[in-house]
Amino acid sequence: MRFVINGEEHNTACGTEAEALVASCRQIGDLEIWASDVNKASLCAVLNAQCGWLMFLRFPEDTGFSSRNPMEKQNGSDDEMFLLSNGQADNYPSAWTFDRAVIFDALLEFINSGSKPSIVAWHDDALN
Repeated sequence: MRFVINGEEHNTACGTEAEALVASCRQIGDLEIWASDVNKASLCAVLNAQCGWLMFLRFPEDTGFSSRNPMEKQNGSDDEMFLLSNGQADNYPSAWTFDRAVIFDALLEFINSGSKPSIVAWHDDALN
């Protein structure tokens, strides 16, 4: 599996190695993690100190899916700020976010399955 963590590339040979790499990131505040499996599916996790959101791409150039948290307000008035690996600060709706622990659990699910994690709700971004 291939990872890009805050702009730095890592390649792992097995699931255990990938899990250890992801675990080593848990204490880092601002994170942008891209995980790609051999079938070209990718999961992107963008995190700040409190929460994160996810984007799943089935293949390169896919419109993809973004996470939605049914427990968060959907009114669009609350945003969370995230710092991307290129230094850009972006705001995303709080309704897209989950606690950091959920984001890391989703990353582990993707590492083990190579599929869209089932522990979060998804929005098909092609429907916008």
